Amino acid sequence: MSFFQESHCESLRAFLDAGYSFRGIAAQYGCDEATVRRFVKRWMPEEHAKRSPLEPSPEPRLLVIDIETMANLVWSWETHGQRFYFGDSQIVKHKRTICFAAKWVGVPNVMFASEFHQGREAMFRAAWDLMNEADAVVGYNSKRFDVKHLAWEFKREGLGPPSHFTHIDLYTVARREWALGSYKLDSLVRRLELGHKQEHEGFGLWLRCEAGDEDAWRQMRAYNVQDVKLTERLFEDCRAWVPLRGVQSQRRLRELVGT
Repeated sequence: MSFFQESHCESLRAFLDAGYSFRGIAAQYGCDEATVRRFVKRWMPEEHAKRSPLEPSPEPRLLVIDIETMANLVWSWETHGQRFYFGDSQIVKHKRTICFAAKWVGVPNVMFASEFHQGREAMFRAAWDLMNEADAVVGYNSKRFDVKHLAWEFKREGLGPPSHFTHIDLYTVARREWALGSYKLDSLVRRLELGHKQEHEGFGLWLRCEAGDEDAWRQMRAYNVQDVKLTERLFEDCRAWVPLRGVQSQRRLRELVGT
């Protein structure tokens, strides 16, 4: 969880000026040393630069995250045809994020939160805290989907954007590097023999979750958690393909993924 906000800069600087180490500051606040290091690095880079030659940086924290959403509920004149166009007045209920699963790369535990189990406010606070701690966020089609959906939910909850992180979207890596017949996550991990997505009944599962069906939510959790596990396996399998090779601006990305 996140201990610090930007407003803590002055008090932290006072501790640093008084000669406290990162470990000493962590002891004062009752948090771990890595949390202090990451905050100072992001919000007080000049202070971090003074101390980084003496105190080596901790391993980067890479967060794998995946969300599930509920579809728009709309009024429609037609039930067939190639294309449907809906005006704003036809939308009864806008699509929304209903749950997320996440894990730190290299750490076994997978975290899960949903509007059904924790409520929307607690769910998005948990997601925000995780992303705020991350040096990099790893996902599949996450630039266009997961992170944008979460950013909108953070805005609605009044949380503001989390601290800056490097974004590693494995979908864009796959599209950039490989010629495939299908770029769906399930197709890719099956071809690489990394596993497969959790099977489910289809859209009916989402409808049962919307109705508050506890068994449906158990299935949704399993589906969401499996996507995160598959995404981490794919990341580990293709780490060397993530950075753009030979480009100076990718130095930080290479440091994060360890290639």
